[in-house]
Amino acid sequence: MERREHSDALKRLRSEVDRLNHRLQAVYEDKLDGKVSEELYDRISRQWKEEVRRCEDELVRCQEASETYMDEGVALLVIARNAHKIFETQRGTAQRKLLNFVLQNCIWQNGQLTANFRQPFDMLEETAAKSSKPQGADGYDDAGKENWLGN
Repeated sequence: MERREHSDALKRLRSEVDRLNHRLQAVYEDKLDGKVSEELYDRISRQWKEEVRRCEDELVRCQEASETYMDEGVALLVIARNAHKIFETQRGTAQRKLLNFVLQNCIWQNGQLTANFRQPFDMLEETAAKSSKPQGADGYDDAGKENWLGN
């Protein structure tokens, strides 16, 4: 959902930049043809150029946010992959912090520990469980892919 909203925001900003640049070209041609005064052209073009700069700045922020989002996703996958090793090398409070980061609502009842993963670790656990099932009749292993397709 967030990916689609981000993509839509980028499309809207690019469309707005294109629309404003088209308007700037048209008003420039109107100035050359004598349809608008120099004063009106200066005022309008200054306003639209500022709006183009604002949209372009917003585009840059959105693209940087996308890169940060990807970097954070990769870091989470590395933590998930190495959580056991990290846990074993730490002691006491560091182990507790790691467990609190990955797990929530842990319950010890009747000699059994029940632990629930926090997001996004819950999705990773679910996908790992599905991928450990046998392949489909067609020989392809599609387990868990629906979680990553953004449907």
